Amino acid sequence: MTGSMLSPALAALAGSGVIAALCAVASIDAARFRISLGWSGLALLCALAWWAVSETGSGWMTIVGLGALAGVLGALAQIGIATVRGRPWPLLGGDIVLMAVIGAVLGILWLPWGLAAGCLGTLAYRAWLQRRRGRPFRRGYVPLAPGMVGGTIAVFAGRMAGVLPDRWV
Repeated sequence: MTGSMLSPALAALAGSGVIAALCAVASIDAARFRISLGWSGLALLCALAWWAVSETGSGWMTIVGLGALAGVLGALAQIGIATVRGRPWPLLGGDIVLMAVIGAVLGILWLPWGLAAGCLGTLAYRAWLQRRRGRPFRRGYVPLAPGMVGGTIAVFAGRMAGVLPDRWV
């Protein structure tokens, strides 16, 4: 299917599904402090479809799998550090699922860029929300998904549009 005339249309449809599902995850997390497993699963399925129709060769499965694994390990590392320091966990189960989905959407080659953009987005969202709440920057909890999804979508959309190269290496 990769070389057919339908490939660009299917890639655009699957990519739009990824973006829409990730936006739903961010919206629900911002409103309820919950990561929707249904929307996360839809984002994952759309990401797999996008990778299948937009990448040539069989190496995309390894890229996606390693990306998802790296996302989970990054989240678990934060939990491990908090546990060793005797602090409350900064991430919960839904956040770990979100990090795995982000890793699968971007793949191992793009995950560092997506996480960097997502961290900047999360810091900006936190500053805006804490100011709106009238709280100091470091006080209280703020949802993770809106900022991380914003950074992920920025990198993914740049990749879909062909603005960013296929490989950095």
